[in-house]
Amino acid sequence: MWDWLGYYTNFNGVKPECCSDFKDIIYDNSSSGIPNFQLNLNYALGNFSLNQLDIALLYLPDGDDFGHKYGPNSKELADKVKQIDKDVVGHLINQLENFHYKNGSCKLKDMVDTVIFSDHGMATFDKDCLVDLEHIINNQTLVRHVQKSSTLYHIWPMENYKEEIVKELEKVDNITVLLKKDESKNNYHYRKNSRIAPDKYNKGDHGFDPYVTSNRAMNGIFYAFGPSIRKNIQLEPFRNVEIYQLLCSLTGLTCVKSSSTHFLATNVLKVERVFQLKTFLVLLICIGALMCIAAVGVIIYHRKRSCNSEYSSVKTDENYPLS
Repeated sequence: MWDWLGYYTNFNGVKPECCSDFKDIIYDNSSSGIPNFQLNLNYALGNFSLNQLDIALLYLPDGDDFGHKYGPNSKELADKVKQIDKDVVGHLINQLENFHYKNGSCKLKDMVDTVIFSDHGMATFDKDCLVDLEHIINNQTLVRHVQKSSTLYHIWPMENYKEEIVKELEKVDNITVLLKKDESKNNYHYRKNSRIAPDKYNKGDHGFDPYVTSNRAMNGIFYAFGPSIRKNIQLEPFRNVEIYQLLCSLTGLTCVKSSSTHFLATNVLKVERVFQLKTFLVLLICIGALMCIAAVGVIIYHRKRSCNSEYSSVKTDENYPLS
């Protein structure tokens, strides 16, 4: 797991075996994370070809960082996207062609499935639409505690002052979304947790509501190709949680319960999909305009011992059968 946020986290007693520190190019005063990414990708592919890795994840922060620093419609970000397309995606495709399995009989490109997707979009943040809430959140008579980021304010009101705070917020121009905890939309999946404040104010950046048609800037991208993927199809928009189910189906992992509908596994995978030695998934996480690639992840799952062995069908999670 290279340059991946949270790589050091212990998940149910399991930690990744190969890790490297996450490097944010903006805060590290670097112009690009691409050279380091290429080195990590080559190292991962080399280990895959030797059958020494099962799963690898790589992260590239360039697109997200440039989008935040210069804006999603900036020339700087457009130039960065072109560079990522050439030096990240292009490099990946070339290396899939160049790398072979250890006996030399199979190219990695013939043994892997590639998925390119984004975790969110990014909207222009107009300084003329900034909202000043200091007169409210610094009022110790009204507010007990505030937890805030660039896109979201959590407000814990003093007892019996909740409605007064709501009325004050409603007077402020340019507030886009104001939610009370018990009234939050189900599609946010953002209600039942003690860390969620009674009142939340959502303002901007990549915090706009993706379910609003006018917020197309929040939409991301999704591409997939490989031996298990159907060719020449175009999908309707879908929620990113569907990608989780797709990855589980590709790798043979059992999915935990989620709100996924098996949309991608049903529409993207071949009906009688088969695997050889490995399934290799590349996750290009895109932040910004539709083609602003910000991160790359790689997953490989061991399926067969020999490139020349017969294909084998992969059983999907019985809770989400293919239809």
